[in-house]
Amino acid sequence: MKAADIMTTRVTATTENATCIDLARKILSGFFSGLPVVNHEGHVVGIVSEIDLLELIHRDRNALYTTTTKDVMHSPATCVNADEDIDNVIAVLMENKFVRVPVIQDGVLVGIISRSDILRSYVRDDFIVFDSGLKRDE
Repeated sequence: MKAADIMTTRVTATTENATCIDLARKILSGFFSGLPVVNHEGHVVGIVSEIDLLELIHRDRNALYTTTTKDVMHSPATCVNADEDIDNVIAVLMENKFVRVPVIQDGVLVGIISRSDILRSYVRDDFIVFDSGLKRDE
């Protein structure tokens, strides 16, 4: 199995120029723990996480409004290639204690893989949602 087989292809990313307050709003609205940072060509130039924003707030509570993503992102970002074997992706996640990792092809962001995506690809769902349609008396 390859990264491309299980990656999520709909990826929310940010740019280097986004303010940290906008980034925080996006993270909170989408239930993300971090986002890849891309340039205008779609190349991943960094990654920013909730922890990065917490560290910023810890240093200066008002800095969310004046600081840009470029100032807090980790660069270069660790990425995996779309044709990467899934065992190598697991190793990257475990070694770095990452929740997710961007997936690139020819240097451009094409997806993202989370720990949950990998687990989901190996786990068979044995639960069934059943609705009989019967109404209970109140």
